[in-house]
Amino acid sequence: MNIENIRRVLNQQAGKDLLKYLTAELESMKNIDELEISLNPIKTTIELKAQKKAYNKLKQILVGLITYSEDQQAKSNQDSYQV
Repeated sequence: MNIENIRRVLNQQAGKDLLKYLTAELESMKNIDELEISLNPIKTTIELKAQKKAYNKLKQILVGLITYSEDQQAKSNQDSYQV
């Protein structure tokens, strides 16, 4: 697998749209509302750990393809009405 070829594709418009989508999904994984909360604390703990592992794996993949900056992502997610 040639990472440079993948990066070249990702620099095209379709690739940029894909990266926007993936980074948005990555950020949504941080949202605690996405968790399935159960009355069973063990099940909830497993769900939380699984989500954290999935987040870390997707982030690892994206970091290998692009320079991912949480600061840049946070700036782009700010409310446009915020002063």
